[in-house]
Amino acid sequence: MAQDVTVGGNTSGSGSDDRGLVSIEYSMSAGSIIRRAASGRFAATSTMQVPKGVGNQGVSGDRLGALWNRMQLDGNRPRISRDPARPRITIVDLFCGCGGLSIGIKRAAEAVGARPTFLLAVDVDASALSVYVQNLRPLRGVRQNFETLVDNTMPAGGVTKDCASVYLDDVIESVAGTVDIVIAGPPCEGNSNFNNVTRRSDYRNGMYIDAVVAGIALGAKVLVIENVPMVKRSFQDVVNRSLRLLDEAGYCVRENEFDLLASEFGAPQDRRRHFLSRVRTVARWLCQISPR
Repeated sequence: MAQDVTVGGNTSGSGSDDRGLVSIEYSMSAGSIIRRAASGRFAATSTMQVPKGVGNQGVSGDRLGALWNRMQLDGNRPRISRDPARPRITIVDLFCGCGGLSIGIKRAAEAVGARPTFLLAVDVDASALSVYVQNLRPLRGVRQNFETLVDNTMPAGGVTKDCASVYLDDVIESVAGTVDIVIAGPPCEGNSNFNNVTRRSDYRNGMYIDAVVAGIALGAKVLVIENVPMVKRSFQDVVNRSLRLLDEAGYCVRENEFDLLASEFGAPQDRRRHFLSRVRTVARWLCQISPR
């Protein structure tokens, strides 16, 4: 059974949709699940042995996919194509924490036969960054407050052409022009419903836009930003301002915002998260990197 998999659910189809969705097909053979995944020019086959005691009799289609996800969450690892000639995808993770977003990007890239390379990971927390470095082996891991790495002048409306300059610290500027994907999970405390002091108006909310500006200045082909769903209600209007910036910088995709529920992906919790994803369709830079 083939599936066109979107980031919020699955729709049946042949995989030929022009939106560049990922076509995934699961099947069973000799006690293993076989996954065939393709997206655009990328395609690969991977397998995972079903552990003894895990019921799989009569499982097919969507249920095989759910079983695959469950086994991965239990620590089972699929056998993935390791062709040295496979195309490389370069990634920068801002606010990287211990690497949750990067693990997802890594698995997605490997599923379609790409080779993910983490150029840079940035976080202020030494313990989290240490875990990230040990597990994901970025070419460079930097413990630093993101606020000190990016500075830009931008009016409240967030109009890119009026963004006179973007200052990038050498830490980030060193990878400019070589990045395929920028991912970021900026602080969400300012929009959490459990924050009864600075909720919606916290100064940290602005780092959502800073992450977007950094991605644009780096020339990333794809940006993925994660936060809590309530970020859309911030008094700074960071989501709409970011969308305007991305539109004017040549980033576009038909469906660019997702509200994902963890339990729908096999995790035992009802945690919702906001994701913004944009793909660069026009190669033009409207904010120039400049000295501070």
